[in-house]
Amino acid sequence: MNEKDKRYIVVSIGDYYSPDLEGKGAPKVVYDSESVEDCFEWIEDKENNTYYLSHNEAGRPIYYVLEDYHLSVDDRYGYEDGSCYDWEDIDCNKLNGEACGECQACISAMIEQDIALVKHNQVNIVRS
Repeated sequence: MNEKDKRYIVVSIGDYYSPDLEGKGAPKVVYDSESVEDCFEWIEDKENNTYYLSHNEAGRPIYYVLEDYHLSVDDRYGYEDGSCYDWEDIDCNKLNGEACGECQACISAMIEQDIALVKHNQVNIVRS
């Protein structure tokens, strides 16, 4: 992929009180651009303005910039069979020791894995 074809996304990760029963803490794509600098400017603008907390929020969301081919958070949820998640270590007792993918333990584990993926693939730039 050449440089001019790259797209970047800003992903927000909410700061919610536990337990997050609705999965609001899952990463969400909130902005996209052809320019990584534009994404960082968007974040800077958001962080310099007033943020009003919503229900169950403990604080302002954290924003990450990613190249969109590394992660399309919305696409991860498109795996009907859940094959994009590591189910081995999830503490779910609904289906005789196998993860059900629907209980709070499973939902929390999926969100944690999505957040780890975002943090692992974030774009870091040195700004002068």
